[in-house]
Amino acid sequence: MKQKLYAAYGSNLHLADMRQRCPQAVHVGQALLGGYALHYRGRPGNVMLTIEPQAGGVVPLGIWAVSAADEQALDVYEDFPDLYGKVTMTVMLQGTDGNESPVEVFLYVMVDGMPHGQPAAHYVEICEIGYRDFGFDVNILHNAVRS
Repeated sequence: MKQKLYAAYGSNLHLADMRQRCPQAVHVGQALLGGYALHYRGRPGNVMLTIEPQAGGVVPLGIWAVSAADEQALDVYEDFPDLYGKVTMTVMLQGTDGNESPVEVFLYVMVDGMPHGQPAAHYVEICEIGYRDFGFDVNILHNAVRS
């Protein structure tokens, strides 16, 4: 089974939800994406996280090995390609085995033109649980750009 590496920065950090959404996905480590910051954008009533370039910014990423079926489930969940597009980047993986190596990952980035907004409290709670699952600082979520 061919697997790809997927980088999550929002609700897909939530371990229990990911186990249900993508049952074959395996958490393989984490990475830091420099030069980017989190932003809350979307349609009214459907505001979620995305990343945007920002000098000095850093976004923590959870890295998953996913199957083709997992990627299809993620495409549906992320409303690809209508709400999110996919990009590929190289990041420095800090593996669960303690090793560090450059890897190519795909991640979802919101399509252009979506306004900043206030996310639903439930969405933020899911992201907070995911941040705690990965040992990330939840203040990064609270400091995400909303307007």
